[in-house]
Amino acid sequence: MVSVLFNPSGSPVLAPLTKGGNLPFRRICAHFGAQITTSEMAYAREIKRGSRREMVLFRSHPSRAALAFSWRPTILRNFSSLLKVAIENRAKFIDLNCGCPTYEVVRRGLGACLLSRANVVGRIVERAATAFLNEGLSVPITVKIRLGDNDNDISASKVARIVEESGGSAVSLHGRTRVQRYSKAADWDMVRQLVQERSIPINGNGDVLTHYEARYKKRSPDVRP
Repeated sequence: MVSVLFNPSGSPVLAPLTKGGNLPFRRICAHFGAQITTSEMAYAREIKRGSRREMVLFRSHPSRAALAFSWRPTILRNFSSLLKVAIENRAKFIDLNCGCPTYEVVRRGLGACLLSRANVVGRIVERAATAFLNEGLSVPITVKIRLGDNDNDISASKVARIVEESGGSAVSLHGRTRVQRYSKAADWDMVRQLVQERSIPINGNGDVLTHYEARYKKRSPDVRP
């Protein structure tokens, strides 16, 4: 899957992937023109502990790579170890994955379950951004989200607003709910809606699996896949 993340040229780049975004795959994507690639999602608490299994997810290469973290509120008091990992691995920005719908992630209070707790997402973004500023670092904080928890709880608009107000630099919207996981077609109308509502970049994600799908999505002047 691809989306646009801080890419002035507007060409598609690799989206955050829970699995499949390992270093060899990222290098292949970079070879074929990806402007930015994103690491696999990692648990921030395990990074703090120095877990080798999580740290290997951030193996880097001279081609540009960004880091995708999942955060939980209980670790917000100390970001020093996370800052160190990000800088050592040439992170261009930090992407907070609030869109992962898998049971293993959601049951821990992470990923897509945070879509129903927009104010918590805002506090995470604000404190993450502040931690970097306190270190004199200019590292954008972006957030990947979904439409909401389910069809009766669509919160993307509210979450995107709070992310922007809390200092987030961009939002990537996967156009499905947590319950939908990867079924049904991604809702790109909601992507376009967020583009109209927000002043920060809104990046579309979902159902962009081929070059012709990417070109089709780019026909809209407001949305870049």
